[in-house]
Amino acid sequence: MGWAVSIGDFDRSYTFNVAPMYSKVDLDIRSLDGLKGKYVSPVLQMAISRFIENYRKMVKLNPRNNWGDALGALLFLIRIFSACKRWPNAKIRIT
Repeated sequence: MGWAVSIGDFDRSYTFNVAPMYSKVDLDIRSLDGLKGKYVSPVLQMAISRFIENYRKMVKLNPRNNWGDALGALLFLIRIFSACKRWPNAKIRIT
């Protein structure tokens, strides 16, 4: 299972297994559902910065079942951030 995220023509998903990593950077992805991209992008920018600053710690949180990892979790955030910048007035949907 995972989060399905869409905004504009961006439509991607990623595993819930990386939730502890997002929690460590104070990000609750589901809380962003329904917000416009221009409001989501600063939240993601901060989470991405924190993630990068603590990357070694994030790697230690890689799921034991190998479904998802720190690099994939970071790239997922960067891709969502980029989509929010492209469609600032579109609402993000997260299921």
